Amino acid sequence: MSKLGQQMFRRAVIEMGGEVLPGFNDARCADFLFRPKSLIVEMKILDEQARNEHATRMEALANTWIRRGLLAIGGREAMDVPKLPPECQQDWADVLESSAENLIRHGNRQIRATKQRLGLPNAKGVFLIGNEGNLLHASPEDYLTLVLRILARAKEAAQEPGFFHVQAAIYFSLDIPADPEVLPFWAAGQVNREDREILAFLAQLRNGWFASLSAARLHETQG
Repeated sequence: MSKLGQQMFRRAVIEMGGEVLPGFNDARCADFLFRPKSLIVEMKILDEQARNEHATRMEALANTWIRRGLLAIGGREAMDVPKLPPECQQDWADVLESSAENLIRHGNRQIRATKQRLGLPNAKGVFLIGNEGNLLHASPEDYLTLVLRILARAKEAAQEPGFFHVQAAIYFSLDIPADPEVLPFWAAGQVNREDREILAFLAQLRNGWFASLSAARLHETQG
């Protein structure tokens, strides 16, 4: 579904007045530009490789927890991180933070390079993390909170290059749920909560994406 989901998202961006930048999926360039709003959008996909990496890390952590007596043998099958002991939850949060920080670093670099290439030094950057499902053993809101915390921490520390070029982040489901009663998840937030332009854009992007999903679902049912 990932390829189809990406194609759908590109169409949704165009319908909202955005541009798919040349070099889409080029590691040196961001993916989308909303020129009238002076907004550059970069999207990363948590694909099968990411799923396998997280599964491997979770397995290693589970073995460690069993040795420490924090998890019963055979507990891997029904492992629900929010219900684990606080020590286990912190261990997993550390793994997520490392992974999220690497994603943000790459996204920030691509937005920065795109601003330079297009001559838009004052453009704002929005970073999207698309997921075919919630593969991270964390709720979308919790994962977004982690991402925003990383961005805020970089800003407070005045790191350079830091993540200066990312003003907002979205963690969303790049998929059409098989069950019509299940809504795709979407969690969005911004570093500066007073930035109304970013706030309005995040709402527009959400509405446009959900409209595309609804149209695709309707097409499936009618087909």
